[in-house]
Amino acid sequence: MLTASEVAVIILQKTHKNGCQITNMKLQKLLYYCQGYYIAIHGERLFSDRIEAWEHGPVVPKVYHEYKSYGKNNIPPEEAVEIPEELESFIDFIVRKTGNHTAHRLRAMSHEEAPYKNTTRGQEISTDLLNDFFTNLLWEDDEDLDDAPLFETPGEERKFFFDELTREELDAIHSAR
Repeated sequence: MLTASEVAVIILQKTHKNGCQITNMKLQKLLYYCQGYYIAIHGERLFSDRIEAWEHGPVVPKVYHEYKSYGKNNIPPEEAVEIPEELESFIDFIVRKTGNHTAHRLRAMSHEEAPYKNTTRGQEISTDLLNDFFTNLLWEDDEDLDDAPLFETPGEERKFFFDELTREELDAIHSAR
């Protein structure tokens, strides 16, 4: 499992590579989306650090304090960290999906989502809230399929689909949503 700081460095690299600017607020929201989607897809956390509900949305306190000296200014890219290729492609996907939004747009989006709305300010956003919300985002269209197989648990459904999909197919599914 990576640390949130390692994921932050990868996000900084990816956003700069894609020509996007990134502030601490935007970095915090991208960490939130990486964690949420990762939990929904893999059934476990991408990083163990807490995500808390703060006034301006979800925040990883440890990473916030590492970059707070930049204030509202853009954060420069940092040296690369080595990670498994599948995690790099996952983080790259999330950055491509959400990284083009401004920090304020990401803030507004996260404020309307159940994990943030259902967590008291200053408290940790639970893995269960993240899992429920992001799983619904990923799988909500499946209810329209007449011949879709029935599953007892989300984990059973994940296993069925991921055993059959290649990385390219998974990327295509996510980019269509």
